[in-house]
Amino acid sequence: MAQPTQPLPNKESGLFRQVVKFYESKQYKKAIKAADQILKKFPEHGETLAMKGLTFNYMEKKEEAYELVRKGLRADLKSHVCWHVYGLLYRSDNNYLEAIKCYTNALRFDKDNVQILRDLAMLQIQMRDIGGFVDTRYRLLQLRANNRNNWISFAIGHHLGGNHELCVQILSAFESTLDEVPPSEAYEHSELLAYKAQVLQEGGQPEAALTLLEQQQDKLRDKLGVMHSKAQLLLQLGRPEAAEALFRKLLVLNPDDYRVHEGLQLCLGIQPPKDGQTWQQQQQAAAAGGSSSEAARSSSSSSVWSPHSGKKRRLLQAYSEEQRGKLVALYGALGQQYPKSMACQRIPLDFLVGSDFAAAADSYVRRYLLRGIPSLFSDLKPLYADSAKAAALQQLFEGYAAALRSSGSLPGLLQPAANSSSNGPLRQQQPANGSSSSGSGEDNPLTWVLHYLAQHYDRLGDAESALRLNDEALQLAPEVIELLLARARILKHTGDMVGAAAAADAARKADTADRYTNSMAVNALFAAGQVEAAEQTAMLFTRDGDQLNNLYDMQHMWYEVRCGDAHLAAGALGKALKQYTAVAKHFADFVEDQFDFHSYCVRKMTLRSYIGLLRLEDRLQHHPFYMRAAVGAVRCYLALQDAPAAAAAATAADEASLAALSPEERKKEKLRRKKEEKRREKEAEAAAAAAATAAAEAAKQRSSSGGGAADKQKKKSSTRPPDPDPDGSKLAAAADPLAEATKYVVGLVQAAPQHLESQLAAAEVYGRKGRALLEAAAVKRARDIAGPEHPDVHRAIVRFAQRAAAAEWKQRCAKVFTRSNYFGGEQSSDTKQLLEQLADRIGAVKL
Repeated sequence: MAQPTQPLPNKESGLFRQVVKFYESKQYKKAIKAADQILKKFPEHGETLAMKGLTFNYMEKKEEAYELVRKGLRADLKSHVCWHVYGLLYRSDNNYLEAIKCYTNALRFDKDNVQILRDLAMLQIQMRDIGGFVDTRYRLLQLRANNRNNWISFAIGHHLGGNHELCVQILSAFESTLDEVPPSEAYEHSELLAYKAQVLQEGGQPEAALTLLEQQQDKLRDKLGVMHSKAQLLLQLGRPEAAEALFRKLLVLNPDDYRVHEGLQLCLGIQPPKDGQTWQQQQQAAAAGGSSSEAARSSSSSSVWSPHSGKKRRLLQAYSEEQRGKLVALYGALGQQYPKSMACQRIPLDFLVGSDFAAAADSYVRRYLLRGIPSLFSDLKPLYADSAKAAALQQLFEGYAAALRSSGSLPGLLQPAANSSSNGPLRQQQPANGSSSSGSGEDNPLTWVLHYLAQHYDRLGDAESALRLNDEALQLAPEVIELLLARARILKHTGDMVGAAAAADAARKADTADRYTNSMAVNALFAAGQVEAAEQTAMLFTRDGDQLNNLYDMQHMWYEVRCGDAHLAAGALGKALKQYTAVAKHFADFVEDQFDFHSYCVRKMTLRSYIGLLRLEDRLQHHPFYMRAAVGAVRCYLALQDAPAAAAAATAADEASLAALSPEERKKEKLRRKKEEKRREKEAEAAAAAAATAAAEAAKQRSSSGGGAADKQKKKSSTRPPDPDPDGSKLAAAADPLAEATKYVVGLVQAAPQHLESQLAAAEVYGRKGRALLEAAAVKRARDIAGPEHPDVHRAIVRFAQRAAAAEWKQRCAKVFTRSNYFGGEQSSDTKQLLEQLADRIGAVKL
């Protein structure tokens, strides 16, 4: 422990300890009083000034806090306490880089201060300074080798840094220090062993990981997780038979787990489709190499199945004949073993073809139709990637509709003809029990058959048939909400946004207590440009008196994105930016929220979940909501950049129209405009006065309504400071809109370079800034992602070629492409050739 550079007498030293004690117990007024007693005798005591400033910081006196801490630092520049407090001040304002600098300076004067080292390690892992985090944790381990958290954190640092072998060695060394694990710590030790197996697996040692799980099976508490991990490891080791046995045990526990079904298919050598692979590409791959049994078996050894892969796959996959035969045998047995499993009935629809598919689909959909389950189309929609299956479903449901209209009952079950191939004729059975219904409305199967067919034709682009069938279904059940929502979607796809909004609002009114229908109505109203109506509808589910803040606090990002899009379409750039930046703030909050978990997860030994959290935080900006908000903000700033030119053009056009008038007519026109401006000002003043009166009346009613928890909550919400920029006018008044847009573009390109929206936004911004090389790079990446035929990519290439045609761009682009090897070799010439061809196409000058 470093000695203080400004020692105090015994009495004042006791007072200083009281200041620290009062601060830690949140008795801030007492801490200030004790600090003032010290400062009366020693007004330049740096550490007391710093502690007083830190106390002011938690009393919401930021300016006084920084002033006092800086004054204390000037008075005692070599005090580790002053530097530590200065870092705490920056940390409270989320300025982590400056806080790290302050902690580093504090350690120069007290290198073995455990508290400062812990605080520094927390900031380093928060900022993903893995090298610095490892060094700091190593120093803490040297100082406190008997602390479990120091061992675990040191191992995690090496894991995150990619040094898996050393991480395993550290965990093994820590285990060797344990004599016996008490029962109260059995779960923590189990999690430690499971984490060690995960590190071994990620470090390329699946055999060692599997051995560890088998040897320590009695100590592992997460039995289900162990079974998943062992199955995954067996697949990696090329032992699909043993993995299949584990997957079958998992199916006994939950036969509807799609992740387990995917693992079973991997055991048969059937790989899931690659991300971004189209149906046609899958068919070509299946026809080319899917018939080799040896290749299929070897593919299972290199598969990357994960028990945490998420929800069931929503992509239709192409299969070879050999793969289809294996799947038919597998799911024929599973269907008999688990007759009530929906997954065992739904998955065969992915690989069956011809009459087998029609018969299986017929058996599968009847339960939905007879029970009135409206989500049937959402379940079968992935099958529409195969046009043959879409046609078979259409024929099946058209047959249902005809039978129900004529006889009021469903036809008999379809069966493939005996000894026929999958493409052979179908045999009709007698109507099954329960297939008839004399009910009406939502109890009538015809309602749901028509509902499905309406969505089917909408999916195929036949809006006329879709609306006709939806009308027929609404005549049978006019109050069914799903039918009204389906009508809204159909109208939206036809471009009738106003009609879609009306249909969605009708669905909302049918059940005003349903939050989902309220959200769908708000969404449709925003798409129709009815912003005010959408906002009023959304506020029906918010707390009275604090609607806007309530929506922000609940982080309704879908609402903010839709609202921003509507304002952007209406030209209200400030309001649009307000919504888009709110989404960006939510994601910034998500990043800040991980701070407390750095110590909590290590203390509770939830290490696997902690690693998953860190990896999730590192890819937050891939989220569609953030992508849409960031791209929307870029569009707003680009529109603001163009606003002066547009305003100048409008002014010139207005002056030209006035110049065309006679002097008397020009005078009358100017007077009319002045009167119109005064009228608008009076209307705005009257509306503001009316709003103030209504607010006063509401406050009066709340105050007279008595106490209670609700009133306390309202009073608490009313203490929130008013928004200084409710309409986003300050955001829209940015001095350099292009610089603001560049901030978003840099983040998008760094975090999500594989997304088309990121590259298109970068191309547009860098083109406006005259950065030819960066624009060309963005255009090329966009072309690689979506192909040159994509309309947005084509527009970006044409815009680049048009800029290159300008005289001031010609020399700049020529210099850039001749002196720069950014693309390197063949790619450089390929890019230049592409741009030359497009430049020729639009009549531009060659580069």
